[in-house]
Amino acid sequence: MAESIINDKVKSYLVACLVTGIDVEHKPDAFMAELVDYMNSTERHFWTEGDEEGVIVHNKHDVPVMYVRYNGKRMTFRAFEEDDYAGMMTEPDMGYALLNIIGYLQDKGLDFRPSIMGSESHVVEHLVTDTTDPNSEDWAL
Repeated sequence: MAESIINDKVKSYLVACLVTGIDVEHKPDAFMAELVDYMNSTERHFWTEGDEEGVIVHNKHDVPVMYVRYNGKRMTFRAFEEDDYAGMMTEPDMGYALLNIIGYLQDKGLDFRPSIMGSESHVVEHLVTDTTDPNSEDWAL
């Protein structure tokens, strides 16, 4: 049986990105416009629209999945509620959309990480008892 590439470490990384955002620095206007183009050209089709103020990602059924905002230092994500009428689950689409966004960041060669490990690390500092640096392999994709 083949091991899934989406293991617990990858799931933890994706959840950290979705909940706290991603720290990455770039010019917002070009950055978000290029993200729209990138998302609209991905293998797993997403329909994406927006500008430097924010981007809405839709799934292949034209259901809005998430709203992406960027302030020049941090990218944040907001989920749209599940469509009860159509009974469609959007969680897998959010995960795949986030993987595509991470792919975009990697293609641009940008340094990025979940905000919980950067700008938002103060939120969990009082919970950390081990003072050693986390193993970077635990957060590498």
